[in-house]
Amino acid sequence: MAAILRLIQVDDPAMSALPAPSEEIEMNDGAKKFRELLAKGGLIVAPGVYDGYSARLVEKAGFEMAATTGAGISNSLLGIDDIGVMGLSENVNHCRMLARTLSIPLTADADTGYGNPMNVHYTVQMFEEAGLAGINIEDQVHPKRCGHMPGKEVIPLVEGVKKIEAACLARRDDAFAIIARTDALAIEGIDGMLRRARAYAEAVSLPRMLPAAAIHGMTRALEVMKEVIASGEPADRPDLLVDIDAIMRLMDYDAMRELERRLLNTAALETKYGPAGEASQAAR
Repeated sequence: MAAILRLIQVDDPAMSALPAPSEEIEMNDGAKKFRELLAKGGLIVAPGVYDGYSARLVEKAGFEMAATTGAGISNSLLGIDDIGVMGLSENVNHCRMLARTLSIPLTADADTGYGNPMNVHYTVQMFEEAGLAGINIEDQVHPKRCGHMPGKEVIPLVEGVKKIEAACLARRDDAFAIIARTDALAIEGIDGMLRRARAYAEAVSLPRMLPAAAIHGMTRALEVMKEVIASGEPADRPDLLVDIDAIMRLMDYDAMRELERRLLNTAALETKYGPAGEASQAAR
């Protein structure tokens, strides 16, 4: 479970020394549209997208914005688990194509920002130039892994704060949204997660949804979602659901964990999974 946080810019004289953009660029209106949606208050439903089909289907279904899913892009573009293999250029270029095909705002999953605060500075500018309305940055150790997977590790709190400061200062347009995500719940518990939430900024919740495999299934699922939002009544449609275990089987997580067992040393496995987890890895 990941907590999604809205961030405020923190003025830091030391950060002002970062190089300024060489020239101003004209941004698309995606960021401004996103801010207008936020200003209305209430819940914003942003279905997860990962390719041109899913992006167009979300807009066609009448949703006011969309959000890329890093796991969906890694799974569909590279055919592998979301374990930090997908790089910045691959992600930015793919998101650029999705943003240009939509008239609604699109936010992007920028993983960890691809490095330290200096890397985050340029990561933000590249996504902003690609026409995104904003990005989310998580506080995992690199290489990261999808939030629903076990074995996550998080960076120190002070480093996470500096990365968010760098992201806010890198924006050429203050309308470009910087969304901080913490994966500390599974590692530090609720108290640790709340400590990070307070340090990063005022917390808000943004919904996420897993990508569906079939175009027809996704189309119907979006229709049902709209019906539920309009009526306020839950829908019992097991035919439209894919649980996380099914996705793990599809992406062969067992093979990935076996590869970890072979390539990572005992200390690294215990850091990710604990002594009992390392033993269960060895037994696989």
